[in-house]
Amino acid sequence: MSIGVVAQTCPLGLRLFRPGGGNQSGQPQTWKAGLRSLFKPATFDGWRIRPDGFCRDVCVPPERIIPPMPQLQRYYGLNDLHYVTNSTYRRARVYDSERFKNHWVATLRELRRELGFKIVGYVLMTEHVPALLWPTPDANPSQIMQKLEDRTALFVLKNLRENLSFPWCRKMLTRVTLPPTVHHHARFRVWQRKGYDMNIWTAKKVQEKLNYMHNNPVKRGLVKEPVDWAWSSWRFYFLNDSSLLPMDRLP
Repeated sequence: MSIGVVAQTCPLGLRLFRPGGGNQSGQPQTWKAGLRSLFKPATFDGWRIRPDGFCRDVCVPPERIIPPMPQLQRYYGLNDLHYVTNSTYRRARVYDSERFKNHWVATLRELRRELGFKIVGYVLMTEHVPALLWPTPDANPSQIMQKLEDRTALFVLKNLRENLSFPWCRKMLTRVTLPPTVHHHARFRVWQRKGYDMNIWTAKKVQEKLNYMHNNPVKRGLVKEPVDWAWSSWRFYFLNDSSLLPMDRLP
Protein backbone atom coordinates (compact mmCIF):
# COMPACT_ATOMS: atom_id res chain seq x y z
CA MET A 1 0.00 0.00 0.00
CA SER A 2 1.32 3.44 -0.88
CA ILE A 3 1.17 5.81 2.06
CA GLY A 4 2.75 8.85 0.46
CA VAL A 5 6.09 10.57 0.85
CA VAL A 6 7.23 12.84 3.65
CA ALA A 7 6.55 16.42 2.67
CA GLN A 8 7.97 18.30 5.64
CA THR A 9 8.25 18.33 9.39
CA CYS A 10 5.90 20.57 11.33
CA PRO A 11 6.99 22.78 14.28
CA LEU A 12 5.85 20.08 16.68
CA GLY A 13 8.28 17.65 15.16
CA LEU A 14 5.51 15.56 13.59
CA ARG A 15 5.93 14.50 9.97
CA LEU A 16 3.39 15.48 7.36
CA PHE A 17 2.45 13.21 4.48
CA ARG A 18 1.41 14.16 0.96
CA PRO A 19 -0.93 11.86 -1.03
CA GLY A 20 0.70 9.75 -3.73
CA GLY A 21 4.25 8.56 -4.10
CA GLY A 22 5.85 5.48 -2.67
CA ASN A 23 6.63 4.34 0.80
CA GLN A 24 10.19 5.50 1.20
CA SER A 25 10.55 3.94 4.64
CA GLY A 26 9.79 0.48 3.31
CA GLN A 27 7.95 -0.32 6.56
CA PRO A 28 4.35 0.88 6.35
CA GLN A 29 3.32 -1.02 9.48
CA THR A 30 5.98 0.82 11.47
CA TRP A 31 4.68 4.18 10.29
CA LYS A 32 1.13 3.12 11.01
CA ALA A 33 1.85 1.91 14.52
CA GLY A 34 3.89 5.01 15.32
CA LEU A 35 1.23 7.43 14.19
CA ARG A 36 -1.58 5.58 15.91
CA SER A 37 0.32 5.80 19.17
CA LEU A 38 0.50 9.59 18.82
CA PHE A 39 -2.87 10.62 17.47
CA LYS A 40 -6.50 10.24 18.38
CA PRO A 41 -8.40 9.71 15.10
CA ALA A 42 -10.84 12.57 14.64
CA THR A 43 -12.14 15.29 12.38
CA PHE A 44 -12.31 18.69 14.07
CA ASP A 45 -11.75 22.33 13.20
CA GLY A 46 -10.33 21.52 9.80
CA TRP A 47 -7.83 19.02 11.12
CA ARG A 48 -8.29 15.65 9.48
CA ILE A 49 -6.82 12.23 10.32
CA ARG A 50 -7.25 9.45 7.79
CA PRO A 51 -9.08 6.32 9.04
CA ASP A 52 -6.01 4.17 8.37
CA GLY A 53 -4.05 6.17 10.91
CA PHE A 54 -1.90 8.30 8.57
CA CYS A 55 -1.77 12.07 8.27
CA ARG A 56 -2.49 13.52 4.85
CA ASP A 57 -1.30 17.09 4.37
CA VAL A 58 -2.30 17.95 7.94
CA CYS A 59 -0.67 18.49 11.26
CA VAL A 60 -2.15 17.62 14.65
CA PRO A 61 -2.69 20.31 17.29
CA PRO A 62 -0.83 19.74 20.58
CA GLU A 63 -4.02 19.07 22.56
CA ARG A 64 -4.77 16.05 20.37
CA ILE A 65 -1.45 14.34 21.08
CA ILE A 66 -1.83 11.46 23.55
CA PRO A 67 0.93 11.47 26.16
CA PRO A 68 2.51 8.13 26.98
CA MET A 69 0.80 6.15 29.73
CA PRO A 70 2.69 6.45 33.02
CA GLN A 71 3.98 3.16 34.36
CA LEU A 72 2.63 1.99 37.71
CA GLN A 73 5.35 2.13 40.33
CA ARG A 74 5.47 -0.77 42.78
CA TYR A 75 7.56 -0.99 45.91
CA TYR A 76 8.77 -4.10 47.71
CA GLY A 77 10.13 -4.58 51.21
CA LEU A 78 7.96 -1.91 52.86
CA ASN A 79 5.81 -4.32 54.89
CA ASP A 80 2.62 -3.34 53.09
CA LEU A 81 -0.33 -4.94 51.31
CA HIS A 82 -0.28 -5.72 47.58
CA TYR A 83 -3.14 -6.12 45.13
CA VAL A 84 -2.02 -8.62 42.50
CA THR A 85 -3.82 -10.10 39.53
CA ASN A 86 -3.10 -12.18 36.47
CA SER A 87 -5.04 -13.70 33.59
CA THR A 88 -4.84 -16.98 31.78
CA TYR A 89 -3.17 -17.06 28.40
CA ARG A 90 -5.58 -15.85 25.71
CA ARG A 91 -8.18 -15.50 28.50
CA ALA A 92 -8.81 -19.24 28.25
CA ARG A 93 -11.61 -20.22 30.64
CA VAL A 94 -9.51 -22.95 32.21
CA TYR A 95 -11.08 -22.38 35.61
CA ASP A 96 -14.53 -23.32 34.47
CA SER A 97 -13.34 -26.63 35.88
CA GLU A 98 -14.24 -27.07 39.55
CA ARG A 99 -11.33 -29.47 39.92
CA PHE A 100 -8.91 -26.83 38.71
CA LYS A 101 -10.46 -24.18 40.95
CA ASN A 102 -10.12 -26.35 44.05
CA HIS A 103 -6.52 -27.17 43.17
CA TRP A 104 -5.68 -23.47 42.74
CA VAL A 105 -7.08 -22.68 46.20
CA ALA A 106 -5.24 -25.63 47.76
CA THR A 107 -1.98 -24.50 46.13
CA LEU A 108 -2.36 -20.96 47.49
CA ARG A 109 -2.99 -22.43 50.95
CA GLU A 110 0.16 -24.57 50.70
CA LEU A 111 2.28 -21.62 49.57
CA ARG A 112 1.10 -19.53 52.50
CA ARG A 113 2.22 -22.30 54.87
CA GLU A 114 5.60 -22.55 53.12
CA LEU A 115 6.38 -18.85 52.74
CA GLY A 116 4.48 -17.27 55.62
CA PHE A 117 2.69 -14.49 53.70
CA LYS A 118 -0.83 -13.38 54.55
CA ILE A 119 -3.94 -13.60 52.37
CA VAL A 120 -6.44 -10.79 52.97
CA GLY A 121 -8.82 -11.45 50.07
CA TYR A 122 -9.17 -13.13 46.69
CA VAL A 123 -11.55 -14.29 44.01
CA LEU A 124 -10.80 -16.99 41.47
CA MET A 125 -12.61 -16.23 38.22
CA THR A 126 -12.79 -18.48 35.18
CA GLU A 127 -9.89 -16.77 33.40
CA HIS A 128 -8.24 -14.40 35.86
CA VAL A 129 -7.54 -14.05 39.56
CA PRO A 130 -7.06 -10.96 41.75
CA ALA A 131 -5.86 -11.22 45.35
CA LEU A 132 -4.79 -9.07 48.28
CA LEU A 133 -1.52 -10.41 49.71
CA TRP A 134 0.76 -9.26 52.52
CA PRO A 135 4.22 -10.57 51.59
CA THR A 136 7.15 -11.41 53.84
CA PRO A 137 10.88 -10.73 53.49
CA ASP A 138 11.26 -14.32 52.27
CA ALA A 139 8.89 -13.90 49.32
CA ASN A 140 7.77 -10.76 47.49
CA PRO A 141 4.48 -10.69 45.53
CA SER A 142 6.19 -11.48 42.24
CA GLN A 143 7.81 -14.60 43.69
CA ILE A 144 4.57 -15.74 45.31
CA MET A 145 2.62 -15.41 42.07
CA GLN A 146 5.38 -17.10 40.06
CA LYS A 147 5.31 -20.16 42.30
CA LEU A 148 1.52 -20.21 42.27
CA GLU A 149 1.33 -19.98 38.50
CA ASP A 150 4.04 -22.60 37.94
CA ARG A 151 2.40 -25.19 40.17
CA THR A 152 -1.14 -24.63 38.94
CA ALA A 153 -0.03 -24.61 35.30
CA LEU A 154 1.67 -28.00 35.67
CA PHE A 155 -1.49 -29.44 37.21
CA VAL A 156 -3.75 -27.98 34.52
CA LEU A 157 -1.60 -29.18 31.61
CA LYS A 158 -1.16 -32.66 33.07
CA ASN A 159 -4.90 -33.11 33.48
CA LEU A 160 -5.76 -31.69 30.07
CA ARG A 161 -3.28 -33.97 28.29
CA GLU A 162 -4.51 -37.02 30.20
CA ASN A 163 -8.14 -36.37 29.29
CA LEU A 164 -8.05 -35.53 25.59
CA SER A 165 -11.02 -37.81 25.01
CA PHE A 166 -13.17 -35.01 26.43
CA PRO A 167 -13.92 -32.16 23.96
CA TRP A 168 -13.54 -29.46 26.62
CA CYS A 169 -10.04 -30.66 27.50
CA ARG A 170 -9.01 -30.69 23.85
CA LYS A 171 -10.42 -27.21 23.40
CA MET A 172 -8.59 -25.81 26.44
CA LEU A 173 -5.30 -27.44 25.49
CA THR A 174 -5.56 -25.94 22.01
CA ARG A 175 -6.35 -22.58 23.53
CA VAL A 176 -3.19 -22.54 25.66
CA THR A 177 -0.90 -23.86 22.90
CA LEU A 178 1.72 -21.34 21.83
CA PRO A 179 1.66 -20.37 18.14
CA PRO A 180 4.68 -21.22 15.94
CA THR A 181 5.63 -17.53 15.86
CA VAL A 182 6.45 -17.64 19.58
CA HIS A 183 9.98 -18.94 19.95
CA HIS A 184 9.98 -20.58 23.36
CA HIS A 185 11.11 -23.92 24.74
CA ALA A 186 7.60 -24.63 26.06
CA ARG A 187 4.69 -25.63 23.85
CA PHE A 188 1.98 -24.37 26.21
CA ARG A 189 1.29 -21.35 28.39
CA VAL A 190 -1.45 -21.33 30.99
CA TRP A 191 -0.84 -17.88 32.51
CA GLN A 192 0.06 -14.56 30.95
CA ARG A 193 3.73 -13.73 31.36
CA LYS A 194 3.08 -10.48 33.20
CA GLY A 195 0.48 -9.68 35.82
CA TYR A 196 -0.52 -6.56 37.72
CA ASP A 197 0.89 -5.54 41.10
CA MET A 198 -0.22 -2.51 43.08
CA ASN A 199 0.77 -1.29 46.55
CA ILE A 200 -2.21 -0.72 48.85
CA TRP A 201 -1.67 1.98 51.44
CA THR A 202 -5.10 2.83 52.90
CA ALA A 203 -8.04 1.02 54.51
CA LYS A 204 -10.32 2.68 51.97
CA LYS A 205 -8.43 1.11 49.08
CA VAL A 206 -8.47 -2.29 50.81
CA GLN A 207 -12.25 -2.16 51.09
CA GLU A 208 -12.54 -1.01 47.48
CA LYS A 209 -10.54 -4.00 46.24
CA LEU A 210 -12.45 -6.45 48.46
CA ASN A 211 -15.77 -5.13 47.18
CA TYR A 212 -14.58 -5.42 43.59
CA MET A 213 -13.38 -8.99 44.05
CA HIS A 214 -16.47 -10.18 45.93
CA ASN A 215 -18.88 -8.68 43.40
CA ASN A 216 -16.96 -9.73 40.30
CA PRO A 217 -18.68 -13.14 39.90
CA VAL A 218 -22.06 -11.39 40.05
CA LYS A 219 -21.01 -8.69 37.62
CA ARG A 220 -19.76 -11.32 35.17
CA GLY A 221 -23.02 -13.24 35.37
CA LEU A 222 -21.54 -16.37 36.94
CA VAL A 223 -23.86 -16.25 39.98
CA LYS A 224 -26.72 -14.12 41.25
CA GLU A 225 -25.25 -13.36 44.67
CA PRO A 226 -21.64 -13.30 46.01
CA VAL A 227 -22.53 -16.06 48.48
CA ASP A 228 -23.12 -18.43 45.56
CA TRP A 229 -19.49 -18.25 44.41
CA ALA A 230 -17.42 -20.50 46.66
CA TRP A 231 -13.97 -19.48 45.38
CA SER A 232 -13.65 -16.07 46.98
CA SER A 233 -13.09 -14.55 50.41
CA TRP A 234 -16.73 -13.33 50.67
CA ARG A 235 -17.87 -16.34 52.70
CA PHE A 236 -15.05 -15.88 55.19
CA TYR A 237 -15.92 -12.25 55.88
CA PHE A 238 -19.70 -12.51 55.85
CA LEU A 239 -20.39 -16.10 56.99
CA ASN A 240 -17.22 -16.85 58.99
CA ASP A 241 -16.73 -19.80 56.67
CA SER A 242 -13.10 -20.97 56.73
CA SER A 243 -13.70 -24.36 55.18
CA LEU A 244 -12.11 -23.63 51.80
CA LEU A 245 -9.46 -21.01 52.52
CA PRO A 246 -9.36 -18.92 55.73
CA MET A 247 -8.23 -15.32 55.39
CA ASP A 248 -5.79 -13.35 57.52
CA ARG A 249 -7.70 -10.45 59.02
CA LEU A 250 -6.02 -7.08 59.07
CA PRO A 251 -5.43 -5.61 62.55
